Amino acid sequence: MSEINKTVKHAAIYTVGVVLNRLISFIMLPIYTRYLSPADYGTIELLTMTMDVIGIIAGAGLFGAMFRYYYMYNTQRERNVVVSTITILLLLFFFISSGLGIFFSDTLSSLILENNTRNILYFRIMFLCFFFQMFIEIPMMYIRAQQKPMLFVLVSIIRLLGQLSLNIFFIIFLDMNVMGVLLSSLIVSSVIGILLLYYTFHDTGLHFSRALARNMLAYSAPLIFSYMGEFILTYSDRYFLKAFGSLGEVGVYSLGYKLGFVLWVFSVKPIFNIWEPQRFEIAQKEDARGTNYRVFLLSNILIITLALIISLFSYDLFRIMSAPDFWAAYKVVPIIILAYIVQAWTSFGNFGLYYRGDTKQIALGTMGGAIAVIILSFLLIPTFKSYGAALATLLAFIIRFLLIYPRAQKYYKLSLPWKKCLMLLMAASLLYIVSQQISIDSILLSIAFQSIVVLIFILLLFLLPIFGKREKKAVYEIIINPKTALKVFKGQS
Repeated sequence: MSEINKTVKHAAIYTVGVVLNRLISFIMLPIYTRYLSPADYGTIELLTMTMDVIGIIAGAGLFGAMFRYYYMYNTQRERNVVVSTITILLLLFFFISSGLGIFFSDTLSSLILENNTRNILYFRIMFLCFFFQMFIEIPMMYIRAQQKPMLFVLVSIIRLLGQLSLNIFFIIFLDMNVMGVLLSSLIVSSVIGILLLYYTFHDTGLHFSRALARNMLAYSAPLIFSYMGEFILTYSDRYFLKAFGSLGEVGVYSLGYKLGFVLWVFSVKPIFNIWEPQRFEIAQKEDARGTNYRVFLLSNILIITLALIISLFSYDLFRIMSAPDFWAAYKVVPIIILAYIVQAWTSFGNFGLYYRGDTKQIALGTMGGAIAVIILSFLLIPTFKSYGAALATLLAFIIRFLLIYPRAQKYYKLSLPWKKCLMLLMAASLLYIVSQQISIDSILLSIAFQSIVVLIFILLLFLLPIFGKREKKAVYEIIINPKTALKVFKGQS
């Protein structure tokens, strides 16, 4: 099996697992937006984001070191030492962080929400969830490194069913609102996390290498700043919205952001679940640049097509699943989607820095974007509120890309089809803008109209001079028979 065929075959399976891992938040949206107020939803968002930023610090960047060090060694015993050492380090770091977080919950509550008994309890429960969540993350990365996509999917299914059942029980039947969301997360993360941790140590054994730990921490330390910058880029706008607006505005904006984030979850992330570790293996091979070219082009066809579909149907989707208070969320969806297309380009284009091990440059580029988003948020959010938050995100993502991609090219040059991908994005953007000039009150008629727009876009892929004959044939094969599409890219048919 060719490398690119293997990549897409595994990515297709991992897509199911990644979608299932994320699906709970999307399945629950109709319940959240019917049984929770925008302020409640905003509270959940701020709690979750706070745990994320603490997780970045507690993780010491070690999550980013997992694949690099795993594939540095050839024997399974050496790889087991890598996994075990990282897991033990993270257990220690997350235990300390969780304890400190529980102790200072009252301070965090007053800084981020309001200092009352209910919010303090929310933070304490979230810190317990935070600790057990680590039990899941490293084992799931280990399963990916082992290239066991079916096990990844099985765990994801169990996790989805458990979370979904408990959320429905606590929120609908017991009317527990925010507390119901937190308790269901705590129960599922603790039970599944303990089982996965046992699986990992049973498989790898208990090993700890001080020398390896020092090397991994030295490699990973700069990534803390990169991840912090990533957090600021992605989530800081909610804190600004809370400061210059209200929890309700945070809730509505977060709903729109979540739908825009679907692009990352359903298209980019599944590809990278397998491409991220494989690209280190492929880099040494003869056709490495050709493989990178084809994966990038194929990925952009899928990503931009899905981006257009999400943008077109966002308003109708919100009208179907949410209360009217949340409908305005659709306005920020296309802007957030554009930001995540740029994020996908950055993730493809940063390989040279990871390959060279120059993670400081990634950190500097990301922090540059983070500084930009803070400045832009101060300038745009007070006046334009949610629109300002979305625009600040998009502009900052572009700035980060411009800071990282040229540096990465110096270490490992990627020949990527930028002109074709930009033309494809422009065609999708123009179709979206034109479609928004027509307002249709009927949801069914609106869905039918947007479906026609999608079909027009697919037709344009064949009519416009964006792709050559082989690439147009590949697009056709993706639609008719995805299994043979890669053969077309490789010139095998």
